Amino acid sequence: MLKQRVAAANAVRDLLIETERGIEEMMASTARRAVALLEARAIGRLPITAGQEALEHNAQLLQTLIQARRQAGEEHMQLAQAVKMLGLAAYGDQSECPPDSFVPTGELAKPRLVA
Repeated sequence: MLKQRVAAANAVRDLLIETERGIEEMMASTARRAVALLEARAIGRLPITAGQEALEHNAQLLQTLIQARRQAGEEHMQLAQAVKMLGLAAYGDQSECPPDSFVPTGELAKPRLVA
């Protein structure tokens, strides 16, 4: 029974961490795109109003991703409580989160603990 609980918790953990990393990768890409837009406007010697709407949409997208990141963090905390009820250890209750929570190169390290 313990083996099944650990396997189930690990499956949920892996998917949650995949989501968290994906959100942060999208945030980084969105921020880089804003910079690229500003640089392209300067290189093209276009007026400051050029690309304004695109920049505003980019900012709105980034804000949406920030909210998604907050939601994923809240889910993480809730799942850590559920893992405790299963009698297992989770990040945040007895130990710190892993240092590899954001890998900008896209290489994902396998998580080491439950939840």
